[in-house]
Amino acid sequence: MALTDLVIRSQLIPPRQRRGVLRRPRLEGRLAEALDYPLTIVQAGTGYGKSTALASLGGSEAQLSWYTVTDPDRDPLLFLAHLVCAFQPRDPDWCQPAMRALEEAGGRVTPETLTPLLNALTLELDREAILVLDDYHLVDDVSEIGGLVERLVDYAPPQLHVVIATRQMPPLEALTRWRVKDQVLTITRADLAFTAGEIEALYREQYDHPLTEEQARALATETEGWAIALQMVWQSLQSGAVPDL
Repeated sequence: MALTDLVIRSQLIPPRQRRGVLRRPRLEGRLAEALDYPLTIVQAGTGYGKSTALASLGGSEAQLSWYTVTDPDRDPLLFLAHLVCAFQPRDPDWCQPAMRALEEAGGRVTPETLTPLLNALTLELDREAILVLDDYHLVDDVSEIGGLVERLVDYAPPQLHVVIATRQMPPLEALTRWRVKDQVLTITRADLAFTAGEIEALYREQYDHPLTEEQARALATETEGWAIALQMVWQSLQSGAVPDL
């Protein structure tokens, strides 16, 4: 079986953006800063809309590549195969040299195995590009995978920007060095949380349930702007479990 046959292609597709998703200029502005850094870390718990927010980058000026990490990808070989093929939609030939190098090495994964891909990116990437590694927390304690990510960030061409979406700060050994060099942008729960103004717009535009300024502020305080909590409040209103705000 070829290594490319181990790649689940649906993991390389960004989440579909629903029509009419609320525009959030404040958050969009923060995400746009990813193009100024080699690495961006988006860290927040479940339900804060990390994936949805990052999928919106597909509408930006940059080429978007995507890899949703899953638990089986704790196997460094599987992780690397998916990582390499995340760039395949742009050019199907890009992943072949790296895959051949892996096969010739007997499937032994080392950071150097990324060299063919890094060279292809350096030679062929002709515009700004973003690679999103979504749900990276599922593999962040695997040292071999950390080594691959560090090599990717260290040696990628300047027009490639890596974005890690995770529930906790990844224990990458190079993180302190990158921060000292101002090479890391960190987007946190505070950036992803809805403000009172955004909650008012969400309930008015998406839920057709206008709120007063006071109600929006109260919801912001009670939910801490947590997207999934705001949705649950709306569902409770719809079902009648909560009579009104």
